[in-house]
Amino acid sequence: IMEGLAVEVVVRPDGTVDSAICREAAPTDLTLRAEDAMRALRFTPFVRNGHAVWARFKGSVSVLPPELVPTKHVPFPEIVDWKSVRITLERTGCFGMCPAYKIEVAGDGTVSYEGNKFVALMGKHRGRIQPEKVKELVARFRDADYFSLRDDYSASITDNPTYTTSFTADGKSKTVNDYVGLMMGMPMSVEKLENSIDQLAGSDRFIRGSQATMEILKGEAWDFASDDAANTLARLAQYGDAAL
Repeated sequence: IMEGLAVEVVVRPDGTVDSAICREAAPTDLTLRAEDAMRALRFTPFVRNGHAVWARFKGSVSVLPPELVPTKHVPFPEIVDWKSVRITLERTGCFGMCPAYKIEVAGDGTVSYEGNKFVALMGKHRGRIQPEKVKELVARFRDADYFSLRDDYSASITDNPTYTTSFTADGKSKTVNDYVGLMMGMPMSVEKLENSIDQLAGSDRFIRGSQATMEILKGEAWDFASDDAANTLARLAQYGDAAL
């Protein structure tokens, strides 16, 4: 579970997998499934001197325990007052360079962000998303049967980041903590939900940087001649796109 299964992979110039061989001393059904999982991937072509080339490397396929199925169904609340909706995701630091930040999406589409470590934008910033994206995000919480999940999925290891999600609407709230939860049976839907919040809230414009980042900073009447600006632009180049 900690290391997964090593698979020797050969990738064609077009990014498709030519072969995948697992030589681990593991049950045959696991090694075959690991090979199938790797063959199903498609890679960005590997390039040398401007030309796509064949590539050989050793990849890893995670091995996870069975999912912990909720023992009791708790109905997802019907939204009456969309102004009461609050969706949050917080990712903490780790023993390394894990991006640490918190993002909140309100029912009206307001996005509140606070960057703490290893992100392009530090401190508090705000943005917006379309109401349709808020409704899509709520639908993904509903599809994940969020209120039926456990409150905590924590593995007995150290030095990893904690991911915490929460959902609030019309006075009803639920929070789920994920500390390497997949290793102890956390449903995969929780990780997908965490990634959905980042995707639909547009977290990348704060964490890594994009042209939208510049529009946010201009809207805040940011002082582009300050020392903070110099440090921020350096982080944008480090974590995002140097062209910014």
